[in-house]
Amino acid sequence: REEREERERREEKEQHRIASLGRQTSNMSLDGKDEDASSDPVAKLRAAVERGDMNAMKGSFADLPGSVPAKMQIMYGCLFGDNADGSSLIKSFQKHERVLHELAGDPASQLAQMMALEALLASSPASGKARKEVPLVLKFLYEEDIIDEAIIIGWHHKANASSVLGVDEAAAEEIRTSAEPVVAWLEEASTEDEDSDDDDSE
Repeated sequence: REEREERERREEKEQHRIASLGRQTSNMSLDGKDEDASSDPVAKLRAAVERGDMNAMKGSFADLPGSVPAKMQIMYGCLFGDNADGSSLIKSFQKHERVLHELAGDPASQLAQMMALEALLASSPASGKARKEVPLVLKFLYEEDIIDEAIIIGWHHKANASSVLGVDEAAAEEIRTSAEPVVAWLEEASTEDEDSDDDDSE
């Protein structure tokens, strides 16, 4: 019980810190000329994204405080925050494919991207329109080898995966409902691959 309470306190503290960093991100200008950009890691990251400077993005991402999911949430805010106006999410993902690849080097980073995507969808004022694009975005992430199918399926089956990033249960359920067609397709493909492997081994 004490362990659970301690974990809940840590998650709450992390949520407050993430919210604070998110406010910093949303209050910055987009021209990369913020006075605090030289010392503020979020401002540096936003400026690097605006310039399209991959090396600076990677360095600024590494300098961000917090866990990998918290860092990824800030990165997704910088990359896709402009989609809050309801513009096409899938087009933005296609535009930033190279960055997404760079940030998907291991399973933990891929899961962090799924969590960040969920947090972005949950917090967007245009979330209804964006959620309709969830199948397209997930299919893109899978087909471009950014996120492994096992990561997408695992994320889908863990309803509270992004609670540490402030995603509530209702939003998580809606997002997973939107993702259902792609996840079902991935699970079916995975089962067929396993059956094929079994046939080959006989």
